[in-house]
Amino acid sequence: MKKYITQSIYFSGIFIALNLIIYYFIVKPALFEKYIYNEKPISKYNVILVSDSHGAFIQNSPNAYGFFNLSYNSDNYRDMYLKIKYFSKFLSSQDTILLTVDNHQLSSYRNEPRNIEKSIIYADSLTEIDSTGINAREYFLKQDLKFLPIFNVDIGPLVMKYLYFSLHVDKMERQNSKYHELDTNTINGRAENRFKKQFGKSSQSGQQVFYLKKIIELCREKEITIIGLKFPIAKHYWRRIQHIDFGMAEILSEQNVPVIDMHDIYFSRNDYFLDQDHLTIHGGKMFCKELKARMRH
Repeated sequence: MKKYITQSIYFSGIFIALNLIIYYFIVKPALFEKYIYNEKPISKYNVILVSDSHGAFIQNSPNAYGFFNLSYNSDNYRDMYLKIKYFSKFLSSQDTILLTVDNHQLSSYRNEPRNIEKSIIYADSLTEIDSTGINAREYFLKQDLKFLPIFNVDIGPLVMKYLYFSLHVDKMERQNSKYHELDTNTINGRAENRFKKQFGKSSQSGQQVFYLKKIIELCREKEITIIGLKFPIAKHYWRRIQHIDFGMAEILSEQNVPVIDMHDIYFSRNDYFLDQDHLTIHGGKMFCKELKARMRH
């Protein structure tokens, strides 16, 4: 019996230690500490950039131009709402939220809860996630398992995806920096594949409309200025998607949200793009410089 108890204690100790090691050295930096790609405190900034991969791919370039970058790959409006609500406690009427309002943001394909496991850390209760959230209670309760990642089957793929992206981002940048050298057929083929995913069979997402309006309502309540932002995209891709925005323009007009539309500023600069709608880091720096100039007027 004594031997059994001793072995159980050893096993429990090793199990707990293993979970804590995995959490603190892999899960925590992958999903939480580096979920927001920015190293400077938000209180030093008056303009907050909130987007999906369009903003995330330019990494910390916005810092030099006075923008705090809250963007992250695959964030939808629910993710953005939870982050903005959390960080609004540090903002005032002197601050501005620049919110992505690109044509695909209200597509139903954005309902996929890719980042809810990470965004959930900004929520204090289920009511902040709202009943429109997919399996909101399940995700919220998983917070209790964050120190026991071995039991959380959803964490593995997220961590692997994060580590892969972290290890390959420089390689991706180098490989895709020659996007402007691709032949027309290759460019059009890639654009068509992206179109089919984001626009082809999608309809307007009621969930994304709901959270977009909640973001606008929250900013008005906190007296924070909110401005819509359209990121630059390549000319050939714009021709494919220009007539579809899932009602975005009408909603922004109804809500009296101004928009800085920069979708066409690099139609002649394919060398600024990684692909049809993501800027290189250099392209991002040029974009931020131009964005700052436009905000002055």
